[in-house]
Amino acid sequence: MLELNTDMTRIVCSKCGWEVPAGTNPNTVRECGGCERVVAYGDIPRLYLIGPVTGKPNDNRETFRAVRAILRKDGYECDCPHHYIEQGTEWGKAMRTSIRQMLANDGQSTIPLYDGIAMLDGWERSRGAKIEHDIAEALGMPCRPWREWLSPAAPAATMANAPAPQPLLAPCC
Repeated sequence: MLELNTDMTRIVCSKCGWEVPAGTNPNTVRECGGCERVVAYGDIPRLYLIGPVTGKPNDNRETFRAVRAILRKDGYECDCPHHYIEQGTEWGKAMRTSIRQMLANDGQSTIPLYDGIAMLDGWERSRGAKIEHDIAEALGMPCRPWREWLSPAAPAATMANAPAPQPLLAPCC
């Protein structure tokens, strides 16, 4: 979240300390320039990304980043656990942080911050992502594979360059 500093002269990210550049209208800032956390609020649909992290190179950050970029091009704002959890955080603590963020409300209201959950490929083989999915689904949050959030008019090139494609038809035995 961007916050006004104590002397009320600068707007800074509460996580990394990045400052909104002088002369910039803070209402136009959509993400932190330092740690890439989403800071925009409003009518833009917001998704929380879940997927495999543990045991993946660099905690699967590249895949999260690539999918986030594709969804943003299609008009969504997206957050992921990496925006709130430092690499190397103990699994239980990381899960509590991720679940708390996934269930967050917009400011002091009772309106959920996220419009849905976008699941990365392989989420069903991730213990943590399965827990996040089950909680979100039990609470009535829409949960779909990330490609299903894309509009039908999403460019074929975007789909072709998507990381870790899932097969359309899988063998049944």
